[in-house]
Amino acid sequence: MASGHLDENGIWQYGEDDPRSPFSDTLNMGQEATSVAIGALLAEVGTLSDHVAANIDLRPFASKTDRDAFWGVPGTEAQRIALQNRGALAYRTDLGMLEHYLATYNAGTNPQGAKTPDWYPAGGVRPSMDLRASGTVGQNVTNGATSPVALIGGAAGRAFGAPTGSSPFSLVSQTYTSTDFSWKQDTGDLKVLREGLYRIRAGLNVSGASAGLFELALVKNYSSGAIPTDDKTLVRSGAGFDPGGEYVTLVADHVPILTSDTLRLIAAQNSGATVLAGNLGPASCFLQLEYEGPIRA
Repeated sequence: MASGHLDENGIWQYGEDDPRSPFSDTLNMGQEATSVAIGALLAEVGTLSDHVAANIDLRPFASKTDRDAFWGVPGTEAQRIALQNRGALAYRTDLGMLEHYLATYNAGTNPQGAKTPDWYPAGGVRPSMDLRASGTVGQNVTNGATSPVALIGGAAGRAFGAPTGSSPFSLVSQTYTSTDFSWKQDTGDLKVLREGLYRIRAGLNVSGASAGLFELALVKNYSSGAIPTDDKTLVRSGAGFDPGGEYVTLVADHVPILTSDTLRLIAAQNSGATVLAGNLGPASCFLQLEYEGPIRA
């Protein structure tokens, strides 16, 4: 290599004809070229960092009030779209949850939006709740198919046969917060405080002493009468069967639930008496809800 030169990365490659004296000048030929190359790289990194900072906003907030005070509450659809398109992210330190804002869904102009414009969970701890029987109480279902017993909910405020105010249901508190769900022990009414699609799981031990046909269902906005056959029933075990001492489960995914919905777990028996035994502990009697994502349309 006769002559020194800059390579494709801007770094000096020495040649045989580079001066050998003074020695410092020779060394600085490489150092200066390296410095120029590094300076150009740092400038590009700085430009990229500025672009990320300008277009991706991730900020911590200790509460909903703090978040809304910083971002504001958009009052028009244009403002909602602007906030969504900015990629605004809020890390809720009070919930351990990452939130992002979604404007109103529109199949043509905003397919990534939501049915109700709002902040929605995007990562971290997702809203979930777990109701379980903590006692050994059983409930006889003798009201007949047209008048089911409310296991969670109803004016009697009963949950697995417990008197009003002394329900054997207990909450798994580490995944339950008052910002996500509302559960009234005196009435048994259960509400989600974040609209969305939910994963539903429920289980119930049914005594072998049952007679007739039994049915378990999770319903919304229900007051009385037979288990609804319309969209008020979110998930049901079937049109009625003889369990014969079996364990009944409800499983459903991507179930849309609004904040205005009141949920109740109910059981019906068209004849005889089915004992819904809670004596197997929390594993035998439970209801779980877990947030999956926003409702699009």
